[in-house]
Amino acid sequence: MIKQVWLCSGMFVLIAIGIILFVIKKDSAVGRILIWSNTLELINDRPLFGYGPCGFTANYMSAQAVYFENNSESIYSQLADNIIMPFNDYLFIAVKYGIVGLLMFFVVAYYVFKESDKLELGHFCIISIGVFACFSYPLRYPCVLFLLAYSIAISSKKICMHNLNVMVKRLLTGILIIGMYMLCLDIRFESKWNILVEMSVLGKTRTLIPEYNKLYKTWNYNPSFLYNYAAVLNKASDFRASNAVIKECVKYVNDYDTQILLANNYYNLNDLDLAEKYYMNASNMCPNRFIPLYGLFLVNQKRGDQKKCYELASLILNKPIKTMSSTIKNIKREVYVFNKSKKAINRLDERNEEN
Repeated sequence: MIKQVWLCSGMFVLIAIGIILFVIKKDSAVGRILIWSNTLELINDRPLFGYGPCGFTANYMSAQAVYFENNSESIYSQLADNIIMPFNDYLFIAVKYGIVGLLMFFVVAYYVFKESDKLELGHFCIISIGVFACFSYPLRYPCVLFLLAYSIAISSKKICMHNLNVMVKRLLTGILIIGMYMLCLDIRFESKWNILVEMSVLGKTRTLIPEYNKLYKTWNYNPSFLYNYAAVLNKASDFRASNAVIKECVKYVNDYDTQILLANNYYNLNDLDLAEKYYMNASNMCPNRFIPLYGLFLVNQKRGDQKKCYELASLILNKPIKTMSSTIKNIKREVYVFNKSKKAINRLDERNEEN
């Protein structure tokens, strides 16, 4: 009875907090509705077992691009961003491991609460993390995962080490040793990569490529490394090699940044059709961004399609700005000069026709 009262009270508080947060941060709340809606579409496509460990980052932004391609006048257009998490850990688990994976998660929680007649400190901690997971991604942080594991351990009275047989204990010990070894390798990789990043900031890009090649052979499956490696190759003007690496990255993370890098590589390789395709993908993923439109402007300028350039210039100049930056100022300035010169040429042509 006491547990039911606590659970009902918790639900009431949760609903009240949700309403208050929606009123205070309306834009953020509305943006999350878009994210949750697209995430549910992904789950609907593969409901049972999901897309795998990188399922969300490899597929979500493509779903968002399809949405904006079909709903160009959507109220969400100005709120869209490059999304790597759905702001709901339950949806995140469902996308990666399907309904089956999500049910396994809830089964563990059910047995932890079923064992106790009253709520204890560990239970309250689990509830807090569970509530937070409805609106954010606490399970992404190692400290929260450790706290959750500890809370489950102190709340469970049936699973104790002294009740396990010798074989199980040895198996768990072996898994722990292997896990620690893998962690050490991961830390070593990240440390070496961090040194390369710091050196690349100093402008030593070309000299670092052999070191990046060596590190790539011992890749720790962190997609961010692939993107960084591809960006370094792009900066060194090795566009084909950059494309090869970024296409590997897209299998794990397919987002606005990867599409922009692909588009830039193809633009510099003079493959304007593919450059246009990837700039369009990026624009559909985040309709409020200026760089994809500017990229399309440059592509058509290179083609010599002045009419299309003029249309894109007008679109860029009239586009509302979400957050002003020096990049946007420079884009608008360049496009404004083009637009002005184009109008002057048109006026001159009209006068020549009159004469």
